[in-house]
Amino acid sequence: MTNKTHRTAGIWFGLRLRRIAWRLTVAMCWLASSGAQAHEFWLMPQSFTVPLAQSFQLELRVGAGWPGETLGRNPDYIERFGLLDANGERRIGGQPGGDPAGEVTAKTAGAAWAVFRSKHSAITLEAPKFESYLRDEGLENIIEARRLSGTSDAPGREVYSRCAKSLLRASRPAATTATTAVKTPAAFLQRRTGLTLELIPQTDPQQLRGGGTFTVQLLYLNQPLRGALVKALPQTAAGDAQAAQITGRTDSQGRVTLPLSQGGVWLINAVHMVPAPPQYKAEWESVWSSLTFEVARAQ
Repeated sequence: MTNKTHRTAGIWFGLRLRRIAWRLTVAMCWLASSGAQAHEFWLMPQSFTVPLAQSFQLELRVGAGWPGETLGRNPDYIERFGLLDANGERRIGGQPGGDPAGEVTAKTAGAAWAVFRSKHSAITLEAPKFESYLRDEGLENIIEARRLSGTSDAPGREVYSRCAKSLLRASRPAATTATTAVKTPAAFLQRRTGLTLELIPQTDPQQLRGGGTFTVQLLYLNQPLRGALVKALPQTAAGDAQAAQITGRTDSQGRVTLPLSQGGVWLINAVHMVPAPPQYKAEWESVWSSLTFEVARAQ
């Protein structure tokens, strides 16, 4: 083997090692994001009013409320990441490990949905932490199921996945601002995007100014989910999430009305848990759903 061949092989091997190391690093970041307790996961665009025909970026964030931490793009954990507008859905691209994790160009004026769905991950929590997490997320039915099965003291073995949506508006530069209330067509606002657990606005948040009454419907497998805890948290609540959090339970139609106290960016969140299918080495499967949008501020 010539020296040149040795050098070529060495370069190839070094690149391969770096690629493997990168994948391990990103994977560890994603696994660490699940943490020992329940964490919200959401999409955060660089702006909720994006310039038409220009690219913009979106972050993936995770945390116990605002501001959260950003996650680099990991193709191994992404099942769907797209921009849905009146002309259909396009993939939101990005470089492996990139942070922000997504970049796309808005090609159609008007409302658009950024949509994300993760692949499944697994986690095991000790019994006290698992029960605390269940109580925090309003999953008392799972606590009761564990009690009835005599497994309250057993670790909680769970597989989970994440669904996230963000309501955007594409416009020509200077056509709209965060304080401009622009109506979103109801058919598009309430469009079902096919997420496993999906929060669907029944009120146009862009018609609210300085806050107001906001109704959202929660669907699981495209059917209304009753009795689920839904949380709303304003971006200004960073560092004081519990005090500013607004909560409610869904009715028989999966709807809940939340009094949003102010304008600005809001994060809506819900979790649903069911017994895990046999193919998973876990007792429970949870699906997390989030919705982010901006309410016009009072003038």
